[in-house]
Order: sequence, then C-alpha cells, then structure tokens
Amino acid sequence: MLKSRFPISAVFAITIVKEGFVLIHEANTRPPILWKNVGGRLEKPTEDDVEIELEGIKREFEEETKMKLPRSKFEEFTVVDVERGNYSILFYIVEITDIYFSELRKGDEVEEMKFVSRKQLQEMISMNQIVGNHARALQEYLEAEEE
Repeated sequence: MLKSRFPISAVFAITIVKEGFVLIHEANTRPPILWKNVGGRLEKPTEDDVEIELEGIKREFEEETKMKLPRSKFEEFTVVDVERGNYSILFYIVEITDIYFSELRKGDEVEEMKFVSRKQLQEMISMNQIVGNHARALQEYLEAEEE
C-alpha cells in the first residue's frame, strides 16, 4: 500500500486503452469544464467504516464505464495529498489494451467520455484542461513511462 499523509477519501484510475488514455467529465459539472480520470469518492457505509480503496475504484469504474473488471486489472500508482482538504487521493493504473475506446460505454454520472493520445494528453495538461490533482498524477505517469 502506498503511503499517504491524510486518509484516502477518493480513488481514480488512469485508464489506458489500445490507442491512448480515457478522460471524462461528469454530468452537472459547472464551468469551466475540466477533464478527469474515471473514479470518485469512497462511500462511507457507516460512521466508523469506509469503503476499501480497491472496492471503491472497482465500483466507480463500473458505474462510469459500464465495464466490470477483476481486481487484478487495478494497479496502485500514486497518492496525491490535498493539503487544503486534509485528504488524499489514490490513483490506480488500469490498462485495458485488448479493447478499443469505442467499446467503452459511459455511465449515467458521465456527461462526456473521450479518448486522447499521449500528445493530446500532454497538451491538455499544459493548457490546464484537466483537474489539477489529476493532471499531477497523469504527468507523473507520463514521466515514469519515459524512464
């Protein structure tokens, strides 16, 4: 398990398909529209209990892409600590290289889902079109892949 300074309250998946990366923006998002990775907040079934991270990302992934994946497809990647909110976000890598983007279906919470190439992703990060914490994790992934 990766270390975090604060409790993990959200989980997201850097999603890679055959041609590149998948980004979404949710329904009811207020302008400016910023793109993000698939995922969301962990559910809190009771006051003393919080959903396990792996179960949370599996649930969020299925809700937002209509695709059910086994646990083995989710690989922990990095934690981003959010100082202002005193919480941490756990990012996973999900590589689904045996399908094409056109095979994904957006869930009810998703307004739009789009595929971007590595070059387009880098441009979107530099133009601040991706939610800040997500951009940090994506940039870290791109840099790790170059090594």
